[in-house]
Amino acid sequence: MLNITKYRSGIGNTLWTMLGTLFYFVFCRFETVYFTSSRSRLGFVKDIPLLVLGRWGKKRMVNHLHGANFKSFYDNSGLLKPLIGYCYRKVDTSVVLFEEMRKEFSDFPSMKVRVIGNCYEKLFDLQDDSALLKQSRVSPNIPEVVYLSGLMKSKGILEFLDACALVLQHRRDVTFTIAVINTRR
Repeated sequence: MLNITKYRSGIGNTLWTMLGTLFYFVFCRFETVYFTSSRSRLGFVKDIPLLVLGRWGKKRMVNHLHGANFKSFYDNSGLLKPLIGYCYRKVDTSVVLFEEMRKEFSDFPSMKVRVIGNCYEKLFDLQDDSALLKQSRVSPNIPEVVYLSGLMKSKGILEFLDACALVLQHRRDVTFTIAVINTRR
């Protein structure tokens, strides 16, 4: 995993990220690249090595759009638009927070767009088990709670673990999944 906010300067972080990306592609073995899309010109410049090397290296590319405005950024990117299109046409999957955000990637029809909500679902209420039980990916009889982010205090991993303990006080038939990106082999 590459820390893209090592420096206080945006330009410093951009240079650090570009060099770090090159290092990972040259010296590390991996099959999947998980990244968050940038929605600014400088951010995209930082992403170019990652996207191009991922494409050329035939890596599975998984994009996680945390906000919105990717489509607006793409449509209004001027001279960068063909390069952005080139890079994003080989992104395998994009993750968005809700159904309406699928349109952010409507210019890339071969890209799979998956909706993974970023909040508590009413569906998980202890009083309403029937709907939740039908939704679990693990088993039709076991509710599942997924944490999908960096394993950092600032991303809420400690709050997630506290919430797991609270849920387990009320029910034991729950599966908790923490997504971890392994950069070492």
